[in-house]
Amino acid sequence: MRAALRRLRAHPWLCAAIAFVLAAGGVAGGYFGTRGTAASAATAQTRTETVTTGTVKQTVSATGTLAPAQEEQLNFLVSGQVTTVAATTGQKVRKGQALATVDSAALAAAQAQARAQVASAQATASPSGAPSGGSSGGTGGSLTAQVKAAQQQVIAAQHAVDLAQADVDAAQQSVDNDVATNTRLRDAQVAACGSSASDSSTSSDAPSTSAGDPTDCPTAMVAYQASADTLAADLAVLDAKLGTQRSNTKALETAIANLDLLVGRLQSTGSSATGSTHGATAPTGTSNGTGSRSGSSAAAAANSAADQPAGAAQLAADQAAIDAAQAEVTVARQDLAAAVLTSPTDGRVAALELEKGASSSGRTITIVGTGVQGVAVTVPLAQIDQVKTGQRVTVTADGSRAVLHGTVTAIGLVSSSSGSTTAFPVTVRLDADSPRLYDGVGADAVITTGTARAVLVVPNSAVHAGPAGTRTVTVASGGRTTTVPVTVGLAGDDVTEIKTGLKTGQQVVLADLGAQLPSSASSASNGLVGNVANLGKIARFVRGGN
Repeated sequence: MRAALRRLRAHPWLCAAIAFVLAAGGVAGGYFGTRGTAASAATAQTRTETVTTGTVKQTVSATGTLAPAQEEQLNFLVSGQVTTVAATTGQKVRKGQALATVDSAALAAAQAQARAQVASAQATASPSGAPSGGSSGGTGGSLTAQVKAAQQQVIAAQHAVDLAQADVDAAQQSVDNDVATNTRLRDAQVAACGSSASDSSTSSDAPSTSAGDPTDCPTAMVAYQASADTLAADLAVLDAKLGTQRSNTKALETAIANLDLLVGRLQSTGSSATGSTHGATAPTGTSNGTGSRSGSSAAAAANSAADQPAGAAQLAADQAAIDAAQAEVTVARQDLAAAVLTSPTDGRVAALELEKGASSSGRTITIVGTGVQGVAVTVPLAQIDQVKTGQRVTVTADGSRAVLHGTVTAIGLVSSSSGSTTAFPVTVRLDADSPRLYDGVGADAVITTGTARAVLVVPNSAVHAGPAGTRTVTVASGGRTTTVPVTVGLAGDDVTEIKTGLKTGQQVVLADLGAQLPSSASSASNGLVGNVANLGKIARFVRGGN
């Protein structure tokens, strides 16, 4: 102790330092203690809210681009040299207006040749009537009528098969075209969105695709989804056509079997009648009689062969040949009509690739409709379940101050992923009174996914997420807080609907991340501890320590 006092006397500045440290600690303690009381009082006033009733509007925000009401890429269904181009880029066109033509001389010749083939097939067809030399009454007459009816059934059944096969071929062609279009739009989506759609797998050695223009992605996704929907619909049509053809084929097989049975019975009846007649009338006892019988038998056999009814297989083959020739006439007529390319809708020429004198192969004309525009947007996977067709949408477009309104008309099923984000295409149709804007410009859409009125509401910051999707709210009462489980409904921008767990008038504690947390206790403690630590250093110096 004496040694310590000697060190203090030897260093008088130590006494001043100790006095300063103690004084600073007292002032700091008084300051932070006062500050802590003020902060606690402020917290009690600003960090609670009363449970009330109100209206909650839940929305989903999305971005995309304006799209035309209808867009058609037209091309000639027949190849040939372009003879006229009656459209220019930007020109307004009407539905049915001729846009371009190709050389039709060869097509007209093909139609004439097809008609000649029909006439030839009809001329070489076997007669469908039953033999006319048989009995006119009784069982024979009835059987003859049955054969005639059965022959007509075979012809009709074969005709139905041929027509149905033409429908199947047309449906298959539509599916093939859809697959080609779907593949092209798929590639366009990958280029625009920078990632492949989630419904397909890619190999690990496939080249990576960089993200494209984000404003093109929603439009590409909507176009690909529309193509996928068209393909699915056409596949369903093809399945239906194939089902009809199976039924028609079965009916043809039944008709052929029935006709063959009747023809066999008729032939059997005719042979018996001929044998008995010859036996009853043939003269006997003279050589001339024998010769007469031989001649009569030969003539009867020839007449019998000539009078045989056409068989089912022959009738079916003949009818198939006629139908095939008539189908060629139909195709030739359609090809000739396709030599003129017409607009399928009122609109405007957006792009023109056809040139007079050049081949029509691979060249298109793009027509955009003049109807009400739409918006193609993408919605993240986490929110897509909230979006339904018929929901109202508010839209703001780049470069326009007008607030547009529309309705959700389609929700795509084919997603696209970019990085860790998966989104689905959604199509919005603007209201009919919306002003006309440029197609392709960016747009922000706010979809109203739900509205609840006169319900219990609390600020969003009062609701805490728990495990397994549970939600809790902290209730303040009598100076104490209690954690209460709640069931939530719609969540708006500011408030959340509470379905169960709370009642009007209760005080809930807010978890506003923007508010400063209480710091008086920690600050005062840190100040006091810091000064005590300084005193410790001084004491060690006085004792001769470091």
